[in-house]
Amino acid sequence: LRPSVHANDRATRVGHIAVKGDLTGLGFHRAKDDERLVIQREGSRYMKLLVRVGDVAITCNDRALYDEVFAAMQQQFKMTDFGGGELERFLGIEIEHASDSAIRLHQGPYLDETSKSTTGWIIRVGGSTVAWYTKRQGSVAQSSCEAEYVAAAAAANEVVWWRRLLSDFGHSGTGPTKLYC
Repeated sequence: LRPSVHANDRATRVGHIAVKGDLTGLGFHRAKDDERLVIQREGSRYMKLLVRVGDVAITCNDRALYDEVFAAMQQQFKMTDFGGGELERFLGIEIEHASDSAIRLHQGPYLDETSKSTTGWIIRVGGSTVAWYTKRQGSVAQSSCEAEYVAAAAAANEVVWWRRLLSDFGHSGTGPTKLYC
């Protein structure tokens, strides 16, 4: 994501305003399937602002548009521009951009030792990983089959969300999505 912004101090307020639609004065509109994503398009130029639990990430393909909108947002919110480079951290996840164009996500160990099964999935678009999730399930499954159904249902919900989000970005998928269990 270039350029990127990470703003903790006022992200909740930015999120409230983004959700309310008050950024429409800056030319933003809410995405159809995720109210925390607002998008501005001017011809081939675009800017996308994503607000999640205390973090804000901005991506833009035109530096002049980015500078203009960011300056206007700084009039309303205390935000820090971390140099307009690649996103390095979001939602407590460290993002490493490797020299081979790979993106590696790191998060400290947080799983405890219990008899609960782990739900996990990876979403790939065009051969690239765009999202991942892993968490101990909230209850102990009676069988590994039951645990796999719980994990598959969580993954299917995420796939539906991603397909809708990609549609907001102008990428409509055709055909079924493969789900491997």
